[in-house]
Amino acid sequence: MPDGSVEIVAEGSEESIKELIEKVKIGPPAANVERVEVKGLK
Repeated sequence: MPDGSVEIVAEGSEESIKELIEKVKIGPPAANVERVEVKGLK
């Protein structure tokens, strides 16, 4: 996205999605993760 943010659309088991969210919160070594918003998790 133009502002440097990232959007992820994912499907999978609840456990897999929760795992993904935790990894996204950390990000890769050179990333600066300021905030993670989760929408639509049931």
